[in-house]
Amino acid sequence: MTGSGSGNTTVGYLLAAARAALSQANVESPQLDSELLLASVLSTDRAWIIAHGERRVSSVNAATFHELVGRRIEREPVAYIVGTAEFYGMSFLVDDSVLIPRPETEILVSHALRILDENDLEGLALDIGTGSGCVAISVLASLPEGIADVQFHATDSSAEALALAEMNAMQLAVDLEVEFHECDLFPEDEDSEYDLILSNPPYIPAGAIDALEPEISIYEPRAALTGGPDGLRIIQRIIEGAPARLRSGGSLLLEIGAGQSAKVAAMGRNAGFRVNGIHADLAGLPRVVEFRRK
Repeated sequence: MTGSGSGNTTVGYLLAAARAALSQANVESPQLDSELLLASVLSTDRAWIIAHGERRVSSVNAATFHELVGRRIEREPVAYIVGTAEFYGMSFLVDDSVLIPRPETEILVSHALRILDENDLEGLALDIGTGSGCVAISVLASLPEGIADVQFHATDSSAEALALAEMNAMQLAVDLEVEFHECDLFPEDEDSEYDLILSNPPYIPAGAIDALEPEISIYEPRAALTGGPDGLRIIQRIIEGAPARLRSGGSLLLEIGAGQSAKVAAMGRNAGFRVNGIHADLAGLPRVVEFRRK
């Protein structure tokens, strides 16, 4: 990206130059990414950027923008560059210690809210592998009217991820309703009986990671992506450990990957669960398996 001297530093000029540079680097959404990066530099939003192409940009801000575009050309995800990602209508802090929240995981949140509403639950829930905390926090921040006493435990093996999740919980004013645990999957020495367990676990086969786009294969934390040789190792452990921690009639919700729904459903049945539904994402792909403890 060149030519951003003081005589040409308008919003529109910088966007056009960045879009051309990102397109040449085969970045998937050069216009959107350029707008998000410049909005971050100018501490505004995309709507303002789009509406004010004629506004001049200081040489300092232009240089900062140039640097961020360079990082995007190296395929670093925009969310890591700007430090935030949108999920379920909220803004979450993210960094390279956590997965970037994705729209398909919103299906997990929606069905958790449905279960809480249908059963009028005001009990205890568990989010396994919480990462940025986006799932548990989104559920707590979006509870149906009349359900005000849901408490969450949220686990992760990464201290860095939990620190970020705690900041997100505070930022979105649900920190009193969630307790974070640094552990493998289930809280250690924990006698709690949960009404709902949910997880977006690692489910990509180990051998498939390097074939993914660089934004994922290079930058996102591999431990949060890889579910062993077949992608099902962590899912299997959750299914095996959940019955002892769920109350009778409690629910388990698991996000899954492509082609995994039949195997995951069979795992659940073998563990004594009833399959209560396999829910598709917006692309029509099976994305969340819902189990009910008999």
